[in-house]
Amino acid sequence: MIDHSQISEHLAMYLNGHIDLESFEDWVIANTWDIHLENDPKAASLAYALEESFAEYSSGHLTEAQLRDEFRLLLLEREPVRVIELVLGKEPLPAMSSSWSGELVIVQ
Repeated sequence: MIDHSQISEHLAMYLNGHIDLESFEDWVIANTWDIHLENDPKAASLAYALEESFAEYSSGHLTEAQLRDEFRLLLLEREPVRVIELVLGKEPLPAMSSSWSGELVIVQ
């Protein structure tokens, strides 16, 4: 059974460059195809949002940089209580743009 935190962690792995887009998409497809059977509305909502973004990317409506921006926003919007640290050294909280190079760390 997949849960919201596992999806968030894999999303952060992609955003941090630890896995490539194809590997992340393959993982999402393999692990969320039956998300509607889980009793985790947050996981389902995140999975559906990811699928929508993948569809926009694959149809050419988004570049990979725009897709990454959408994914960053999805992660940040859905994790305000659990806390996502932005590891940036001394830099201020960045704008969520393709020029941003910080690392997202999910804090348990």
